[in-house]
Amino acid sequence: MGTAAGPEATGTGAGAVPPRPAPGRRSTRKGGGGGAWDSPGFRRLLVAETVSQTGSQVSVLALPLIAIVALGAGPVAVGVLAAAATAPVLLAGLPAGAWIDRHRRRPVLVVCDVGRAVVMASVPVAWALGALTLAQLYVVAFACGVLTVWADIAAQAFLPSLVGRHRLAGANASLEVARSAAQVAGPGLCGGLVAVAGAPLAVAADALSFGFSAVCVARVGGTEERPGSSPPGARGWAAADIANGLRYVAAHPLLRPIAACSAVSNLGSAMVGTVLVLFMVQTLHLGAAAIGAVLAVGNVGLVVGAMVAARLAHRYGVGRVIVWSLGLGTPFALLVPLAPRSMAVPALLVAQLAAGLRGPVYNVNQISLRQAITPTELLGRMTATMRVLVLSTMPLGSLLGGAIASVFGLRPALVVGALVGCVACLFTLLSPVRGLLSIPPAPADPPDSR
Repeated sequence: MGTAAGPEATGTGAGAVPPRPAPGRRSTRKGGGGGAWDSPGFRRLLVAETVSQTGSQVSVLALPLIAIVALGAGPVAVGVLAAAATAPVLLAGLPAGAWIDRHRRRPVLVVCDVGRAVVMASVPVAWALGALTLAQLYVVAFACGVLTVWADIAAQAFLPSLVGRHRLAGANASLEVARSAAQVAGPGLCGGLVAVAGAPLAVAADALSFGFSAVCVARVGGTEERPGSSPPGARGWAAADIANGLRYVAAHPLLRPIAACSAVSNLGSAMVGTVLVLFMVQTLHLGAAAIGAVLAVGNVGLVVGAMVAARLAHRYGVGRVIVWSLGLGTPFALLVPLAPRSMAVPALLVAQLAAGLRGPVYNVNQISLRQAITPTELLGRMTATMRVLVLSTMPLGSLLGGAIASVFGLRPALVVGALVGCVACLFTLLSPVRGLLSIPPAPADPPDSR
């Protein structure tokens, strides 16, 4: 699937509330997830996510390697390749949400997986024919990015009716563990595949992972009613639906502060991420092995954070965990620019571990809350709106981080980025989110949601 629950993942139809488990059917699993694993469909979805995410991590490294090593790409060309992969969320996100809210979500996931398998398979085929070009890599990155946007939005709209809104935290936590584990295993797997078979054939492994994911998602089972349809002869329904989604998020007392918090947090993270490797190389004079070890610690934190996210919410309350995962975790980023040279590496390790832990703890709980409080008819548009809002600040953060570093230096850029990230939790701290002990009951779908 390669999505997040986000991205990242069966619909019960307009106005329907997913069924509760039958009496006596309580799960013995811990962590507040309460029985998502009891669903064979969810287990198939989880297998699909694990395999395709691992394959996607291979391509994240393999495509730039092909561009640099095989096609002689320079920094500008590699930057264009990265932009081609990330731009679709801003270009296609809102229309995708409107369309997905009018169609069954599971077929969208299958089609997107098949499409990405075909797109990725074109790379090794072109390589074998001696016809691979940078232009094709740009098209592949962009097309795969567009399909991933649609799949990510469909996945989040699909999950509540697959597992029930009361089991979203556990389901999202399991999906987050799969994604985090893929981030840990993917780069090493890519290195081995590239060494043995070459980068183009490593991309073929990603194509196979999407094909496998499509088969698993197609076998999820169950029935899914179409969420809605366009009125006969209606014109301008897409623009009207997009506007409704934007208004829904902007007016919601819980979604609005979460959107602001996530957007500002991503702004700070992008500022830090833009200059962090430069700081490690140019200021701390760390070698590739040391940098790899530091980043690996952060990836381990991702797995641990995903494993404890639902348990923390069950014990301390979902609102408190959303607020304080960022409020307590983000200040550790200040250790990096403020630590003396002799303590630089330990400070980096602590900061990366904290960053790895806070991310999934925050995301699992805020995504679960968003899915649970949004009517079925609006899930696609809510997800699309949130994704566009919270990801749109990252390019700005990268530009700001680079500009501050070029004028004032790398340390000041890291300090400013960390402080921006620290401010983010104020949006949820000063909102009704803070007082939530548990995820509210599922809402009824409004008849005028369109």
